Amino acid sequence: MNGTVSDRRTKILCTIGPSCADLKILKEMMQEGMNAARLNFSHGDYDTHLKTIQLIRQAQKELNIPFTIVQDLQGPKIRIGKLMKPFEIKVGEEIIITIDKSVVPTGEENEEKPRKVSTSYSGLVKDCRIGARLMIDDGYLEVKVKSKNQEETELTCEVVTGGILNQKKGINVIDKQSTISAPALTEKDINDLIFGLETKEIDYVCLSFVRSLEDIKQIKEIMSLRTDRNVPVIAKIERWEAIHNIKEILSLADGLMVARGDLALETDFYELPILQKDLIEISSRLGKIDITATQMLQSMTENKIPTRAEVCDVANSVFDGTDCVMLSNETATGKYPILAVSTLHKIVRTADLNCHKYARLGSHEEDFNSMANDAIEDAICMAASNISNRYTGVKLILCLTHSGKTAVSISQYRPKVPIIALTHNVDTWNRLCLSWGVNSYLLQDELEATNINKFCFNQLIKRGLAKAGDVVVLVLGAQVINHMAQTVRLLKLEDN
Repeated sequence: MNGTVSDRRTKILCTIGPSCADLKILKEMMQEGMNAARLNFSHGDYDTHLKTIQLIRQAQKELNIPFTIVQDLQGPKIRIGKLMKPFEIKVGEEIIITIDKSVVPTGEENEEKPRKVSTSYSGLVKDCRIGARLMIDDGYLEVKVKSKNQEETELTCEVVTGGILNQKKGINVIDKQSTISAPALTEKDINDLIFGLETKEIDYVCLSFVRSLEDIKQIKEIMSLRTDRNVPVIAKIERWEAIHNIKEILSLADGLMVARGDLALETDFYELPILQKDLIEISSRLGKIDITATQMLQSMTENKIPTRAEVCDVANSVFDGTDCVMLSNETATGKYPILAVSTLHKIVRTADLNCHKYARLGSHEEDFNSMANDAIEDAICMAASNISNRYTGVKLILCLTHSGKTAVSISQYRPKVPIIALTHNVDTWNRLCLSWGVNSYLLQDELEATNINKFCFNQLIKRGLAKAGDVVVLVLGAQVINHMAQTVRLLKLEDN
């Protein structure tokens, strides 16, 4: 499916895990519509990740398709420490959270009260304000900070929502006057990043718990010292500080992920649909990639069909204008990874086919800035989209691109016809799999600069993408042909 011009424009990113880290399964997932694979570095060792990367590239090679690999760094996740066994915490009782990692409660009923549990984050007590709410285990448990000791090593908390407490469950601090001081890039993240870069197979890197522009600067500086490949950075938006600083973050980041799991905990969950729409719109207006993630088809982790609410959620994400939707547990640990992909493809394709009636985002022509550094390229890409939408009979937009920037810029304007990107650059060929509406093809032939129209016609015919008599819009990127200006042309394909 990846190798043909699909009438599905929104892309599909799948998390790889034990349920699908198999050559046969990966190939079937690709054939059912998976455009990209996410490697979650919160889990697994380097040997496992390297083997997964090799399997993905082998499956890609056998199918002869472009494919994106995304490295997702863990970030400074705050967790409950070790427990001898899970135990119940009850509403109204007190519990003490300590930074002393040697504290390991037994979980027995006769244990001294209030119980003490440790946390993985040594700065939690200093960072937390009295009155802050702590959401534990994705919000299934909640405690409120009542006091802290003078040494700032312990928080005394009151249980607001009780239940069973398990070890290593996440903690989210819900308080806009409390700021988590841990850097977005931990030592583990830096080591993981270096490993990923050294494989030379990572197409995007996702940075977790981004708060400000400084977090993006830091990771890009490290990357510039480690590789000459221009690997784009996706900022995962899951903290309230990132919402406040979003435009600044996107001035340097190459895209964003609406990480709805932690974002729903860090903000008020009932605001999540509004935040999702706003983030997608801001990202699209700035010409950046955006990914919508978390619980898209969560019920399919165990079941063969999604809930009706999940179907509507996926479709509405498409109508919001997202570039890409993501599966997590559904494919990583779920029972039906292939079925989850094919189901998501059907929902997304149907929504894409009806976007002309229900989509929120337009072409963003009103956002065009003639004073911007890339105004000329932007104007050409906007013109290409306009021509394709207004000239009856245009079959597709064809762009020749080196970096992929031209194709991504055209995608920003959401043309009604497919975008075909031809490139000699393998990295670009793979990376464009995340861009809305873009179908990328790897060029083996040398460009015929003296007769570019004929060259393009032959490339389209060879791939079965067009025939004589078809009308196409041709866009030439800045780096494709030396001494040739960026150009947009309206062509009728002729045999000669």
